[in-house]
Amino acid sequence: MDRDPRWAVEELDLEAYLDRVDIPASAVQQPDADTLARLHRHHIDTFPFENVDYVLGTAVNVSMRGLNTKLVHKRRGGHCVELNLLFAAALQRLGYRVERQAARVSTLGRESARSHAILHVTAGGTTWLADTAFSLGLLAPLPLKLGAQAEQGGKTYEVTQENDGEWILRVVSPESRELYRFRDEQLNWYDFDMISTWGKHNPGSPIGRGLFVARRTESTHFALRGTTLTATDHAGNRSVQEIEASQVPKLLCGEFGIQLTDSETSALVQKVLESDSAVRTKHNDSAGQETPREAVDVR
Repeated sequence: MDRDPRWAVEELDLEAYLDRVDIPASAVQQPDADTLARLHRHHIDTFPFENVDYVLGTAVNVSMRGLNTKLVHKRRGGHCVELNLLFAAALQRLGYRVERQAARVSTLGRESARSHAILHVTAGGTTWLADTAFSLGLLAPLPLKLGAQAEQGGKTYEVTQENDGEWILRVVSPESRELYRFRDEQLNWYDFDMISTWGKHNPGSPIGRGLFVARRTESTHFALRGTTLTATDHAGNRSVQEIEASQVPKLLCGEFGIQLTDSETSALVQKVLESDSAVRTKHNDSAGQETPREAVDVR
């Protein structure tokens, strides 16, 4: 187990975590590949990707104590650092060997920073790529082997490797799309704290541009951006629904399982209203002007 005191995995309330992800302790006695896959899927089903704290101006604490309080006991979601560091702690407590790493999200026509947290997990003599926080990505771990493929949720994923040792995760079917790149390098707690802080202030990050919440099921990807709810199935069919700002907290609770306090609910509605007003003003000011398109980091 990693002894870096900043990880402090012993501070995870493992009993409460297993209850949160709806897995009995008796089902996770062996740290094997099947158990890893089950934990990975239940973690994804339980914890949505969300940036409510950033919208409210609340400090995000990626220490184990902060993650345990927010995600496990307050029944919230989080961004990639929060979601995957929590998952790493649970896996280590259950006997897995885990390395915490970071990937560069693939964007068209520009370089990107190592801003996405990922995990390498050893189970059954195999190293697996585990990632519970990339909403268009894996539903289950993928063997970290050259050319390894897996069909998940109507998509086929593949890991390949460049001559310089850089790994690539991509979708190869039904569409072809590179998701992210990474090198086999374990990072420390301060690296992830920096990634979390950088994401808040980077205008290209999905967690720094207003309310963004996402979750994925076997058949559908749901995303809420401000007051726009989008549902996309694995065939690419998309439905879009505009909702009132006052309905956002109810949607967060019902559709995404995010529980907010009364004060957080009031503050969030006000922030969403302000953001929606700013977007409308910007749209009116730019009416008739052609806006260049660029790639966006979508998680």
